[in-house]
Amino acid sequence: MFDQIIQSLQELRRFSGPPEQFWPKYLQNAAYFCGAEYALLLSTPSSGEDWEIRFVWPQEHQHLGDFSVLEERVPVFAQRINRHGQASEAGLVLSEQGKAASLVGIRLDEVEQDGLYVAVFVLSGPDQGNVQELFSRLNLIADIPANYTYIRELEHQWSRSEALHKAMSILSLLQEKNKYVEACMTACNEIVSRYNCLRVSLSRQKGHYVKLQAISHTERFEKKMDAVRCMEAAMEEALDQDEEITWPPSEESDAVTLAHETFARRLGSDYLLSLPLRVNNEPVGVLCCERQQYAFTEQDILELRLLCDQIIHPLEQLRQKDRWIGARAAAGLNSSLEKVVGVKHTFAKTIAVVITILLFVIVFGSWQYKIEAPFLLKTDSIAQLPAPYKGYVEEVKVREGDRVSKGETLLTLDTDRLELKAAQVLADKHRYLREAEKSRASNKLAEMKIARARAEQSQAKLEGIRYQLNHAKIKSPIGGVVVKGKDEKLMGAPVRKGDVLFKVARIQDMYAELAVKERDVHEVELGAKGAIAFVSRPGIKFDIQVERINPISKVKKKANRFMARASIQEDPAKWWRPGMSGIAKIHAGERNILWILTHRIVDFFHKFFWV
Repeated sequence: MFDQIIQSLQELRRFSGPPEQFWPKYLQNAAYFCGAEYALLLSTPSSGEDWEIRFVWPQEHQHLGDFSVLEERVPVFAQRINRHGQASEAGLVLSEQGKAASLVGIRLDEVEQDGLYVAVFVLSGPDQGNVQELFSRLNLIADIPANYTYIRELEHQWSRSEALHKAMSILSLLQEKNKYVEACMTACNEIVSRYNCLRVSLSRQKGHYVKLQAISHTERFEKKMDAVRCMEAAMEEALDQDEEITWPPSEESDAVTLAHETFARRLGSDYLLSLPLRVNNEPVGVLCCERQQYAFTEQDILELRLLCDQIIHPLEQLRQKDRWIGARAAAGLNSSLEKVVGVKHTFAKTIAVVITILLFVIVFGSWQYKIEAPFLLKTDSIAQLPAPYKGYVEEVKVREGDRVSKGETLLTLDTDRLELKAAQVLADKHRYLREAEKSRASNKLAEMKIARARAEQSQAKLEGIRYQLNHAKIKSPIGGVVVKGKDEKLMGAPVRKGDVLFKVARIQDMYAELAVKERDVHEVELGAKGAIAFVSRPGIKFDIQVERINPISKVKKKANRFMARASIQEDPAKWWRPGMSGIAKIHAGERNILWILTHRIVDFFHKFFWV
C-alpha cells in the first residue's frame, strides 16, 4: 500500500492536467500518507482573509453537511497555518454524534502569486499522535503543488512560443508575396496544414457585406455558388457581432449562430470557427476555419486569434497596393475628409470644440470674484475659574475639549485640612462659651466679655472655613467647552489662591476672525457675505457676513494682514472648538473671468515697470 502511495505521488510530480483533477488526487495521497480520514484544501487572496474551502476528499463530503463544527473551525485553523507554516489541534468534536477528531495542516507555498493555499487533514480520535512525525511526512510532499504550478506554467509558455512560431512563419511567407489574392491564398493554405483544418476561407468587408477573397487549395470559385453564399452569410454573422463564433456553440456563448448552422449543414462540416480580422480595433474581414471529427480547443482559438492579428496588416498593405491609382486616390481623399468631419478622431475634435467654447467663456463671461483669507474660530465669552483658596487638587472631572453645562462640577479641592481646622475652631468656640458661662456664674463680667468675644471670633473663623468648604467644588458658571486645564497636571497638585485652573468658552457666541491680505482688503466691504470651510472638514461650508474690519494691520508671516470679524449665519455645530482654523472666501462681486485669471500678473507688471 505504501509503495502504491509513493508511486502515485511520483506521478503527481509529473502531472500537468487541470486543477480539478490534480487537487483531489493530491489530497487523497497526502491523506493516505499521514493516515488522515479527511483532507481539505483552502485558499484565500493574498490579503490572508476570507478562507474558502476549494476541495474536500473524499468528494462525497464536499459540502461538509455532517460536520458543521469542522466547517466553522477550519477557516480559523487555516489562518493559524498561514501564520506559522504548520499547525495542529487536538480534541475536536466534529458532529452532534460526538465524533472526536484532531486537525493537522501545512501551508503550500508558491502555488499562485496572488493567493495563499493551505492543506488541512482530519485524523480520527481526540489525539493526533506524534505531531512532529506527521509534519515531517507532510513537508516531504508540500512541494508537489508548487512543482505542478511550475509544470503548468512551462507548458503554457511552450504553447505560446509554438503559437508565436507558427504566426511568424506564416507572416514571413506573406512578406514574400506581391499580390493581395496570392497572399490570401497562401495564408489559407498554411492555416489548413498547420492547424489540421478541412478548409479555410478569408473574406473582406465591402460596404455592409463581406466578399469572399480566397478558399484554401481553390484557385478559382464561382462567387454566385450556393456554397460561397453560405460562407459569406456565416462570415457576415461573425463580422456583425465582432466576436469569435464556434459551431457547435459552447454553453457559455450567447452569440447568434443561425448562419453557421446553415453553413455546417449544407457543406457537411462538423466544426466551424469564424474569427474577425481587425484593423485599429475595427473589423474589416473574417477568417473561417472548418474541421471534421474534433472541435477547436481554447488553445486553437487563442493561437488563431494571434495569427489573425499578425497577418491582417500585411494583407491590408498588399490590398492597398494592388488597387488602381484612381481607387487609391479616392481612398486617400476619403480618409482625409473622415479625419476632419467623419466619426473618427472624435476625442480630439471634441477637445478642440471644448477648448474653443472655454476660451469664448473666459474672454466674454463673468464669474463671482472671491477673496480668500485664513480664519480662526474665536469667542468673546470666556469664563476663567481660579482657585478659591490655597490647597491641593483632589479630583478633576473634565479635560480640555469637553463640553460642560452651567453649574457642572469641574474640579474638587481637598477639604481634609479645612474640615480638621473647622473642628478645631468649633472646639475653641465651645470652650470660650463655657468659660463665659463660668465667668458669669462667678460674677466676673470682664472675663465673661473677653470669653464671649473670643467665641464670636471663633464663629467668624468657622464661617470663613465653611465658606471655603462650600467653594471646594469649582463649577462652571456657563455652558460651553473647556479650553484650558489638563487633569494629568492638576491631579494632586498644590494650588494657590487666584491660580486659573480652567477656562470655559461659550460656543454660542463664536465668530470667525479673518486675516485679509493687504492687497485684497480694499475689495472687502462691511456686510459682504461669504463662506468658511474648516481644515478638519473641508467638505462642509458655513455662511458668514463681515461685521467689522480692524483699520490697523498686523504683521503675520512677514506680510501685513487686516483682521476682519465675521459673524456665522448658521447655528454652531457640536464639533466646533475655539481656535479651529480654515479658509474663508468673501464675495466681492461679479468680475470678468479673464480679469480674475490675469489681474495678479497685471498688477505685478504694473509695480515692476512703475516709474
